[in-house]
Amino acid sequence: MHHELHPLPLPENSRRRQANVVGQGDLYNALMHSDVLFQLQRDLFVFDPNNLGAV
Repeated sequence: MHHELHPLPLPENSRRRQANVVGQGDLYNALMHSDVLFQLQRDLFVFDPNNLGAV
């Protein structure tokens, strides 16, 4: 893909920090709002609040 517009360069630490925040936000949204994840959790990791001590 060819991008015509280029954002103003940010200091490296600011760019990295922004990327980290965005990445964490995307991960959080994926975890909290993913029907697929809930399906996997239900199928693979059956959560039993009465059995938390078991390994």
